[in-house]
Amino acid sequence: MANQDEYNENVNYVVDEMMDNTPDLDLNAFLTDFEKMDVDVEPSGDYFLAQMSEYDLNYNLKQVSMIYEYYNIGKISKLKKADIIQAIVVFEHDAENCDIVMRRQQLWHYLEELKADKFMKRFIWSA
Repeated sequence: MANQDEYNENVNYVVDEMMDNTPDLDLNAFLTDFEKMDVDVEPSGDYFLAQMSEYDLNYNLKQVSMIYEYYNIGKISKLKKADIIQAIVVFEHDAENCDIVMRRQQLWHYLEELKADKFMKRFIWSA
């Protein structure tokens, strides 16, 4: 068992005192300025490629098909897995679809939780 002094040996701390003459932060003004900022961030091609790779490696055809159908993107017949994944990634990165994407991710998380439970997993049929 390790000696108690070994655990306290490398502990450092710094105490900074606020000076009385510093101006207070106006949180409301800060948030107002932040909301007014026009930040137009477009995901790069690398980001799309990473998302597509994540779906390709971690989801099978049945799973990506379920996601595609959940989003109701279009007809799925005769589409290859790569085409389905590309449509999903494009759909998920459209700002107008944010609510449905968040809902789908939440429901998929719940589904994984149910499948991980010994009792509840017997009630999950098709996932």
